[in-house]
Amino acid sequence: MNARRQVLPWGVTWHQVEEMRAKYNPDYENDPVYQFKVRGLFPTSAIENLIAIADLEAAFEGRPPLVNEEPLAIGVDVARYGDDQTTIQAVRGGEIVHAEDFARPDGMEVAGRVVDTAKRLGLGKEHAFRISIDATDGTGAGPVDRLRELGQDVNEENFGAAPRADDAELWWALRDWIVSEATLADCPSRIKRELRQDLPALKYSHQSDGRRSFRRWRT
Repeated sequence: MNARRQVLPWGVTWHQVEEMRAKYNPDYENDPVYQFKVRGLFPTSAIENLIAIADLEAAFEGRPPLVNEEPLAIGVDVARYGDDQTTIQAVRGGEIVHAEDFARPDGMEVAGRVVDTAKRLGLGKEHAFRISIDATDGTGAGPVDRLRELGQDVNEENFGAAPRADDAELWWALRDWIVSEATLADCPSRIKRELRQDLPALKYSHQSDGRRSFRRWRT
């Protein structure tokens, strides 16, 4: 019998197991992402996870309403270096209505794509505050400046700066969105795969003053 053959077409492949083993070496068996994605087990330390895998999987089962009248919001993560991708995603209520990635564009192209996305989705200049751009390391500063020059009063975020109180609120708002609102059954499989990889890796702990701090299992 060939132990490396794929029995279930939708199941994890031998190559994926080997990639995960190499990624989380040497302690891969104890890694919560490995436990879930390869072995199908819920991590024993999930109590510290910001977003539980079970909650994320439940969100993947939820279907959006036939008529969605929730306000639109757009998030932009600008590529920093190497093979990193610039991402533009738009959500309406619990539904992801637009998602695109593209490699190493300049700031003007990012600004142009954001404007085009907003127009196609019906988000006018008067609601540009619903567009949030991550300006970490200055990479998003160019698109932010250009959009503001065009009269788009976009929201600038800096997730790479020193922690602020509203940073914690943003992370917790993401958790609440996944737990109580997200309806991602129709979300593209590529996005689901990325969310499964990234979100369960977020952990939180309580500081002595009662505030929450956040970190990833691995950088």
